[in-house]
Amino acid sequence: MRNRISVVGITCLFSLLGLGVLVGCGGSDSRAGVGTSRSASVAFTIRWPERTRLIPLAAQSIKVEIRDSQGALLGAPKVVARPASGNTSTVVFNDLEVQTVQVKATAYPNSDGTGVAQATGTVPLVLVARQTAEATVTMDSTISRVQLGYDASPLVIGEPRTLTAQALNSLDETVLVDPSLWEWSSSNSVDFNLVPSAASATITAVNPGRVTVSVREKESGKTVAVALQNGLTLANTRIVFVSQRYGAAGIYIMNADGTNQTRLTNNTVQERSPIFSPDGKSIVYTRYDNPTEGDLYLMNVDGTGAKNLTSGPGTDAATCFTPDGSKILFTNSQTGASTIYSVNIDGSEKRRLTASSELESSPVISPDGAQIAFVRSSELWIMNVDGTGQKKLSNDPSGNVSGISFSPNGKRIMYNFYKNLNTSICIMNSDGTGVTQISASGRYSPRFSPDGTKIVFQANEGFGGFSNNDEIEVMNVDGSQVVRLTTVDGHDTAPSWSGFVF
Repeated sequence: MRNRISVVGITCLFSLLGLGVLVGCGGSDSRAGVGTSRSASVAFTIRWPERTRLIPLAAQSIKVEIRDSQGALLGAPKVVARPASGNTSTVVFNDLEVQTVQVKATAYPNSDGTGVAQATGTVPLVLVARQTAEATVTMDSTISRVQLGYDASPLVIGEPRTLTAQALNSLDETVLVDPSLWEWSSSNSVDFNLVPSAASATITAVNPGRVTVSVREKESGKTVAVALQNGLTLANTRIVFVSQRYGAAGIYIMNADGTNQTRLTNNTVQERSPIFSPDGKSIVYTRYDNPTEGDLYLMNVDGTGAKNLTSGPGTDAATCFTPDGSKILFTNSQTGASTIYSVNIDGSEKRRLTASSELESSPVISPDGAQIAFVRSSELWIMNVDGTGQKKLSNDPSGNVSGISFSPNGKRIMYNFYKNLNTSICIMNSDGTGVTQISASGRYSPRFSPDGTKIVFQANEGFGGFSNNDEIEVMNVDGSQVVRLTTVDGHDTAPSWSGFVF
């Protein structure tokens, strides 16, 4: 969202401020024949809205700086604090050489020009002696995403749960936001009561069910949404997995306790990498119609209605749905190449998400839809969903990361780590801190349960994690109380846990 600064005053949707630019007279006279360089002055007049409106939002000062065509500062930046009374402030730059310059204005939350910038904009300006120039600066909000802090465990009927919104810039620094500009909404007002209060809201369940809570920061337009449910347990979930117990790898489903194992596909070709949709009604998977090419297919949760989504060279392997269920993230692997894509659930709009020439794989999106964790050149990375803010989280190039999974509240990331013929499950905070190994070697493909209390994974007891058999197991999130769910000969692999949808 852009906020306009204009000489004529308040001209944009959010009415931030007016910026007047006057280039004054001075310096040598050309008629004297002494060169062509002349000095000039620039005066900035900021017209602040009434005290009931902050500029922008929580800002209390504007920092103005001028740079030449090479990017060098022309004098020290000037900070204009919001006046104690009145609505006009002026700052003057003197003794500037006549030339084309770049004028930058940045809004800050503190009166001395400090804090996390909330809006910034730059405009070119030609300094000409004995002329008055006007400039309009368009300021962009520095908010790159918003996130929600909340407890992802099932709601208890009658007990309020607090959610807290936070605006962040591309460096994950908190951007202060005026309390009036948080906009909350709920997808289910019948079974849940949502009570907004500035950057926080409480949600209270009155009946069993599910709800999606959304919050929007109105100046930047950034939105985040999370799904919550109540009155449900892991008995209301299912686990989908791959098994070769009857020959070719096929897709199976079972209850969370391992009972009622049912085959969903019954083809002679290999079918792998199943992932539940957020509503639990569909499963995306990879079907190999020939050994070297695998395409994405989408089927109903009972195995019916399979339809093809992608085609082309290499293997497409889905890793997750977006939280709203509209898109699928997947990796396309070819000889010497691995890249990250998204595609709509109807197979349209296949789009590459990153432009790196390095090998990339295993993309998973955070529960709030704001960030994507992925593997680049065997290391764990994270970025904003629009591709900005890319940051490496792991720091051991001698090993290999794979099989990424976000916790339901988005605060932790789980993954496989392979090193020295050992593959184990590790977990870290979503900022890369607190790395902990939580399993023995030979554990793969970990996925969180929807309440974040357990982990499902495949186990292989062979040397280096390779033997003639794999089984599906479940353990607590700290690695304790391991329970085996499958016991049939043949590789049982790639488990994926549904939400509370059954």
